[in-house]
This record gives sequence, C-alpha cells and structure tokens, in this order.
Amino acid sequence: MTRAHFTGSVLACDPGVGLGKFSGWALLEDAMLQECGVIEGYGLLGTGIVDHINDLAKILRHRGVDIVAVEQMVERGKSSNVRAKDLLALSQVSGAMLALPGAGERRLVPPSTWKGSTPKPIANQRTLDALTGAEVQILNAVTADMKTIPHDLLDAIGIGLHVVGRGFK
Repeated sequence: MTRAHFTGSVLACDPGVGLGKFSGWALLEDAMLQECGVIEGYGLLGTGIVDHINDLAKILRHRGVDIVAVEQMVERGKSSNVRAKDLLALSQVSGAMLALPGAGERRLVPPSTWKGSTPKPIANQRTLDALTGAEVQILNAVTADMKTIPHDLLDAIGIGLHVVGRGFK
C-alpha cells in the first residue's frame, strides 16, 4: 500500500443515534489513523444529544483539526423503516458535529462518494483491508471488549481514509 500525500489532520464521524447505537469517529494525521472510537448513542432528543456532542467535543479539546468530515444522511425512499424521531435526532447530531469548534474546514460526505453502492459487509472489509498493521492495532485496542466492530466506527474510518486519499472506491 502506498501512503497518501495528505498532510494535516482529519476528524471523520459517522453519527448514530438511538439506544444501543454508536457514533463512530476516527482521527487521522498525515493520512494515518491515530485514534478512533465510539460514542454510545442516546435514545432521547434534547439533553441526550447535547451529552453526545459534548463527548465528541472532548476529542477536539486542546487540538485543532484541519477537516471535520461527517457522513451525510441520504434519503432512502418510502420503503425505509426509519422513524421520523430518529431522523430528527440524527440530523441534530450531524449538524452539531459539523459545528464543533477547532476545525478549519467542514465537509458532508455522502456514502456514494466514499463507498459507492458497495454493500456494507464488503465496504467494512475493504476498510479493514486498507489499514496498516499499526492502524489495525489501534482499532483492535479500541474494540477489544466488543463482540463486533460497530459499523459506524468502520464507516468513520472509511470516510477518513477517503478524505485523505486512501479510500477504496
């Protein structure tokens, strides 16, 4: 794998809301994954969303980033079983992530831009395959106590890799 020539830092986020769900985040510096993690989702609007964003803001405290990239919500059509309450909460989390202080540039990244129409299991595997050994160790340390790697975390890493030029699409 060749290293991308991106210099700077990117905080990539894939917002998730609802009980039992996660928002994934990944911090890349000079095109390499440095840190990543998940923030547990909140099932309620209002203060739960504020707590969610405060958790993410802690990541940026004492550190600025060049780019905050957040996965853009896309319309899924009338057959979607997504509840309006969840869409509202997701849009609040996405907007707040984009408004985090300490970022030079903010980007909404549509899924079609960073992974095309690739099915989630294949996109997740391609994200894992794009990581270096050191980056896999970072991911393994974060997910050691989890049964599976949350898809929002893998999406955040995939978005970050896309922004720095290491994406798979």
